Amino acid sequence: MAKVIALYLPQFHPIPENDEWYGKGFTEWTNVANAKPLFRGHKQPRVPADLGFYDLRVPETRYQQAEMARQYGLDGFAFYHYWFGNGKQLLEKPFQTILEDKKYRFPFMLHWANGSWSKKMWNPNGEGDKLLIEQTYPGEEDAILHFYALLPAFRDERYMRMNDRIMFTVDQPMKSPEILYMFDIWRDLARKEGIGDFFFIAHSAHNEEVTKLKEGGVDALMSKDGLYKGAYDAMIDSQYRKIMYNDLTAKAKFIMRKKLGLPNVYEYKDAIKCAFGEYDKDVRVFPEVFPRFDHSPRSNGKELIYINDTPELFGEYMSKALDIIKDKPEERQLVYIRAWNEWGEGNYLEPDLDSGLGYLEAIRKAVNEFK
Repeated sequence: MAKVIALYLPQFHPIPENDEWYGKGFTEWTNVANAKPLFRGHKQPRVPADLGFYDLRVPETRYQQAEMARQYGLDGFAFYHYWFGNGKQLLEKPFQTILEDKKYRFPFMLHWANGSWSKKMWNPNGEGDKLLIEQTYPGEEDAILHFYALLPAFRDERYMRMNDRIMFTVDQPMKSPEILYMFDIWRDLARKEGIGDFFFIAHSAHNEEVTKLKEGGVDALMSKDGLYKGAYDAMIDSQYRKIMYNDLTAKAKFIMRKKLGLPNVYEYKDAIKCAFGEYDKDVRVFPEVFPRFDHSPRSNGKELIYINDTPELFGEYMSKALDIIKDKPEERQLVYIRAWNEWGEGNYLEPDLDSGLGYLEAIRKAVNEFK
């Protein structure tokens, strides 16, 4: 039976670092509310409906999200996890609160958003960007600290497993060999602590990973100079930027529009045509679909904007993903969705004033038909 997991952004509460970098009280909603339409027919700003402009410090919001997700066919959330090295975390409070709240019954796992944070000016050459916090890999001591910081989550009965192995996904999986050394340490610590083993999943979303996939399939992604072979147990095939990597005309348009300062606008239906590859049928691959995408609240049109997305098109896209996994072993019938609530990138399932519950209804319909 297929399972559907949505990535979950914990950016909807103020933290001291964002206060310093962007102004007092900054959250994801700041960019969302300030968004402006950049061309005729551009749907901005996007305004939340049923859940409103919520604050993740409020428990009722977290319960409502979980109940809504369950009602419409989702099986769990993959919470973005930010660990920058030397014990430094950001935006960890919502997940920590959920972990401590035993009334929260929706399954969860962690998705390490492995990367530095920068304040971007969105210039074509990157000029003016300011590094805010750097992703580092300090070594063994930090890997041990990282493991024990997350051990209460790994022990939790709500934490999702694959064949009784702890699921943990890593963005930018090829970024550093230190990640693989961390895996070895974590596997040893898991045995020591009596929690079993890990099921490490590489998140393929960037040009480096997609290039490896095109060159040699899944094995190529999971092996970098022999180092990565066997380290990852599976991969997520992210779709939202595939049009940039697989369509030369779209890539050329993207580069030219960025140089000219024009909005980078593409048809959603064209994006999903580029989505899947033959390797998605591999049992080690979990397809990741996206309901819509409009980065303009963050980048003012310098990054991707998909237009003419509809719940109906997303439903067809979702059905294709389910069709790809139908012949895989039941425990490998897994689809990821990016994302539940990335409002600043126009990439969300939560209801808004424009489409209501349409995207959630599309999931429920596709899942019910799959059964």
